[in-house]
Amino acid sequence: MTHDASLSTHCEGAVTHVVLTRETITDALVRQFHAELDAAEERKSVVITLRGTQDAFCTGADFDSVTPVDPENLYRLWQRLAQGPFVSICLVDGRALAGGIGFVAACDMCMATRRASFAVSELLFGLHPACVLPFLVRKIGDHRARRLTLTTQTVGVEKALEIGLVDTVSENLELDLGHHIRRIQHLDAGRVGDFKSYAAGMTQFLDLARSEAVAENRRLFSDPQLLANMDHYKRDMKFPWET
Repeated sequence: MTHDASLSTHCEGAVTHVVLTRETITDALVRQFHAELDAAEERKSVVITLRGTQDAFCTGADFDSVTPVDPENLYRLWQRLAQGPFVSICLVDGRALAGGIGFVAACDMCMATRRASFAVSELLFGLHPACVLPFLVRKIGDHRARRLTLTTQTVGVEKALEIGLVDTVSENLELDLGHHIRRIQHLDAGRVGDFKSYAAGMTQFLDLARSEAVAENRRLFSDPQLLANMDHYKRDMKFPWET
């Protein structure tokens, strides 16, 4: 088992379990996650599971972080979860917001409890989900991704299941995960990689979207007004229109 301030991992045979030990995304988390995926691919893990803390799955960027997240690195992390030579499964028990939706949309499967909730909340701060959107469109389609973004609405697990953001609603995540893993763990990692490379090559959508998505993210996070909006929320827990 390995530990980091941002995540922890442990292995069980062909399965690598990753736990986000903080609910926000930092540059350190992204770099550590890449390193853990490198190690998982080296030992030919067939399944990568991803879960969050007891209170939340992931609530997006860390507004308090001294070092901003490199959007290129984050996009490539989500792309690895989407296209890497393993089956990626996220387990959501609690809130998934903003950048947290990037992890949900990137993974091959999403299993969630009835406590789970989902929101693309960036527009509340005057941002938009530049890097999340390609993965969300790929997962649930253009219209539904636009609607979630424009409404900033929090949806429960049943609605998330209906629109395809969630694949399974579970009363017992560990039990249901075990049922999937017992079959999937016998797949060959190389064959899984071949299939996911083939499937990705049929559209090349994520590759084509990367440069524009990253550039837009960098533009947004350099806008003084948007940074002030986030600071206002961090300091006073109020949105930009609230005084």
